[in-house]
Amino acid sequence: MKALLLAAALVSGAALGAPAFAMSQDTANAEAQVRAIGHRWDGEVLQKTQPLFVPLLGKVGRGDVASTKDLAYGSDPKQKFDIYAPVKAVKGRPVVVYVHGGGLRGGDKDEQGTQGLINSNVPVYFAHHGMIGVSMNYRLVPGVQYPGGGDDLASVVKWLHANIAQYGGNPNQIFVIGHSAGGTVLGTYLYDGKVNGNAPQIAGAMFLSA
Repeated sequence: MKALLLAAALVSGAALGAPAFAMSQDTANAEAQVRAIGHRWDGEVLQKTQPLFVPLLGKVGRGDVASTKDLAYGSDPKQKFDIYAPVKAVKGRPVVVYVHGGGLRGGDKDEQGTQGLINSNVPVYFAHHGMIGVSMNYRLVPGVQYPGGGDDLASVVKWLHANIAQYGGNPNQIFVIGHSAGGTVLGTYLYDGKVNGNAPQIAGAMFLSA
C-alpha cells in the first residue's frame, strides 16, 4: 500500500517526467497557456497542449535511466512494451505499468509527433524515483474486439511476474495505471474473470480520467 500511495503522489505530478523542481519560466509560460484554454477537453485542446509539453520534456535528462524497448508479448505489431529502470542496479524495486489512452483507436507508448517524449515520460518519471517503469501498447479497434485490451494487459502482467526480477523489479509489487481509454483496458483486466483468471494478482491499480 505504501508503494501504491507513492505511485499516486508521483503520477499526479508526472507531466514533466522528472524529479520535482522549482518552476522554470518555460514551465510557468506553459502552465499559463494551459490555464487560458479553460475548463474543457476535446481534440482541439490536445492539439494545443502537446506542443507546450514536448519542449519541456525534451529538457528532462534520461542519462540515469536504462531503457529496454519493444519487448514483444504477442504476435501483433502493437503487442510490445518498454521497460525503464534506474541505471543503478538494485533488486526488489516496485513496478509501475502505464497504459496509455487514445479512445481505443489510437495512442502509442511513444506518441507520434512528440519525438517519443509523451507517454514515455510517465515510466521515466517512476524510474527517476527508484522504481521500474513500464509502458505498454495494446491492440486497437477495429482490429480487436472486447476483451482484447484486457487480454493484452494480462499477458504483460504474466510476463512481468515471470521476468521483471531480471531488471531489478519485484514481481509481487506490480501496480498498473490506466489513463483514459487505458482505464478501460485496466478495468477489463480487473473485473472480467475470463481475462484475469489465469493472470497473477497485481498489488494495486489507479484510474486516471478513465
